[in-house]
Amino acid sequence: MKYILLICSLLVFLIGCSQSYPKEEFDPSYQMYNSVLQNFIHGEKVDYKLLKEQRAELDHFILQLAGAKLEKMSEDEQLAFWINAYNAITLRSIIDNYPVKSIQNIDGVWTKVKWHVADQEVTLDHIEHKIIRPTYKDARIHFAVNCASIGCPPLLNHVFTGQTVDSLLDVVSSNFIMNKNRHHIDFEANTIETSELFSWFWEDFVSNYNEQIFQNKSDVESAMLNFTYTHLSDSLRTKFSKDVFWKITFAPYDWSLNDIER
Repeated sequence: MKYILLICSLLVFLIGCSQSYPKEEFDPSYQMYNSVLQNFIHGEKVDYKLLKEQRAELDHFILQLAGAKLEKMSEDEQLAFWINAYNAITLRSIIDNYPVKSIQNIDGVWTKVKWHVADQEVTLDHIEHKIIRPTYKDARIHFAVNCASIGCPPLLNHVFTGQTVDSLLDVVSSNFIMNKNRHHIDFEANTIETSELFSWFWEDFVSNYNEQIFQNKSDVESAMLNFTYTHLSDSLRTKFSKDVFWKITFAPYDWSLNDIER
């Protein structure tokens, strides 16, 4: 009898585990997640209320993440996968707690809440700081991963893929540099007001943009200026003089939710 009870207990345990992490076949075209981005992103804002009401596609995509096989992906496909996974989980975290004024109000959203992705348990912090940053060593990713906040670079309304990830990283970087509300360059006063992202992740920018084009600057300021110069439009790059002293300030980060206005 005790063996029967033991077997029953084991079956209950296994069933419970399978219910905790149900899997769907991963779709490498990201069709379902792309539909979410197309339908609920409006400019630089997200319609979280409507997304919460019509969440089926996002929920299915989150389940798909569990069964992704990274070993079958190229390096670019893996980077695209992790960016998409991070952003989708962030969207899911918001609607699971909506209405909320800021992602900062969700307890443990970055460090405690675990998600089953590619046969492993991860948090948002783990994806960003243990996988994406150290593995791919590309400062442009800071303009691709989205923290659901006004101060964060806007979320694209289409997915990253292995074929598009490099070009889209350039797009999101240039979008940020060319956006006066996020990176304001005053060519007359030689001033730049930009995001604290550059100071928070200065190591990434210094390692990627460490050419000494701009003189008499700290490493982080020089890297930010090099990044700016690289991602400006051709017409503005000619105005961005390397021979003047640029005064740089980092604007306080706006953590309010990037929700549409009602």
